[in-house]
Amino acid sequence: GWPTLEHFFAKTPDLSHLENTPIFVVYADDDIIYQHAAVHPIFEQYYPHMASHTSKGQAHCFADPGWEETFADPVINWITNIAE
Repeated sequence: GWPTLEHFFAKTPDLSHLENTPIFVVYADDDIIYQHAAVHPIFEQYYPHMASHTSKGQAHCFADPGWEETFADPVINWITNIAE
């Protein structure tokens, strides 16, 4: 929860080793723990070349009805695209 978020972002991490690493951030539209508006600006700052997706109708665990279409399919598509 928030303690993890606060701990991770308590100092600016050295992420230079990830500069050329593909990064895909998936947000849960109904996540009340890590809300998009709170974490997206931080992720954009740390991973400016990231790809991102918001899973509609999903909460924190991505286990709500329709997760296959709103969460799994976009992740599989992203992995497939970077593997080509």
